[in-house]
Amino acid sequence: MNNAEIAFAKLNGLYKNVVATVRATKYGTPVKETEEFASKYEQIRKVLCKELPDLFDDLPMRPLPEKEELLSIVTYPGGYLHQLIKDMDYIFEVQNKHKQEALSVVNASNKLSQELSDLQKIENLLNRFHLVVRQLKHRHDSRDTLTIRDEYDVQDLLHALLLISFSDVRAEESSPSSAGKASRLDFLLKMEKIVVEAKMTNPRLKDSLVGEQLSVDIMRYQVHPDCKTLVCFVYDPDGFIKNPYALENDLNGRHNELEVRVIIVPKE
Repeated sequence: MNNAEIAFAKLNGLYKNVVATVRATKYGTPVKETEEFASKYEQIRKVLCKELPDLFDDLPMRPLPEKEELLSIVTYPGGYLHQLIKDMDYIFEVQNKHKQEALSVVNASNKLSQELSDLQKIENLLNRFHLVVRQLKHRHDSRDTLTIRDEYDVQDLLHALLLISFSDVRAEESSPSSAGKASRLDFLLKMEKIVVEAKMTNPRLKDSLVGEQLSVDIMRYQVHPDCKTLVCFVYDPDGFIKNPYALENDLNGRHNELEVRVIIVPKE
């Protein structure tokens, strides 16, 4: 096989590959026919799909100089078609890269949206907690109800409300029980990797002491294996916290790898 025949064999393979690529693109590969790609595609289509196929049938019978002239036009490394194909390959590469980057952004965004959705459910619930407490005071025929007197009552009601939106709500002791004294319970949403803790203010638990306790809790939950977000709910029905917005702003945000939300209700 002489050099011209070798070159022709390479050209024939190149032709089939490019035609297959053009057809695949036309019939729905992820690559979109942008204006730039469409232009390159049209140039290659004109050269390969219109002019060369007719020549392929009788090219082996053509004189060697004619073969070499045609092959040099098409296969020369700096030639017209060679450069077009390089351009098209580059466009494919860039577009595929952009597609993968876009998919990564969409996937990350979807995951974040789901996490925010779970957190938003909790925030909405806690922001309306005081309204629920008020409504429970008004039962038909003055029947027995749950009266919120202390932190444990808050925990009981909060546990029930969390079960509306989350199927796996686990009550965990925030500190061991001692001397017959009940421990405070925090609620772990294991699938969502969210912990909700509840406090209720009183004459001995207000302002700076609440802030100190929350800071300790934040430090403790930074090393909890199942907690990525800590929601600190402070129920303050008697207004012992003078500036609830300041306390929330001071503690909200990222604490190393832990996301913290402080919600104080009611604020007025």
